[in-house]
Amino acid sequence: MYGNLTTFLMVYGTMLAALVLNMVAPPDVIRNFYPNILLLTVMFWTVRIPRMVSVGHAFCAGLMMDLLLGSTLGIRAFSFSLMIFMLTSAFSKLETYSMLQQSVSIAIISFVGQIATFWLEHLFGMAFIDYHMILSSVSDMVMWPIMWVSLGFLMRFRHVRNSNLKH
Repeated sequence: MYGNLTTFLMVYGTMLAALVLNMVAPPDVIRNFYPNILLLTVMFWTVRIPRMVSVGHAFCAGLMMDLLLGSTLGIRAFSFSLMIFMLTSAFSKLETYSMLQQSVSIAIISFVGQIATFWLEHLFGMAFIDYHMILSSVSDMVMWPIMWVSLGFLMRFRHVRNSNLKH
């Protein structure tokens, strides 16, 4: 029970922190390069704990982004769900890839999600051509190893603490 509760708190706590980081307005200089921290966090937990975090969590995270950004409800929810579906189906063994292969895979998935978001916004008549989609995918690719190491450290720390409490 204690292990499940701490895992639950760790996963949802990091998702909440990532949501807050996504809402912080970055300086104009790096605005086009700002990675989607919430998406990367959901991707990490989907890869590491696939039985606990999946497409439904991505949908809820995207819905929260839609609500907080004031955009059409469901656009990011759909694109987040699509990206996590791609991650779980086409890249199901991402954890076994080298870090470079993981990062490139994340960039591809992120770019497909950006295209889906643009396409949906175009359907609702709100889209404008933004060539910064590529920069966002590249920043997600660069940020992935940092997320992998930092959240992996948090995950290992939790396992060490739980193993010390059991003895």
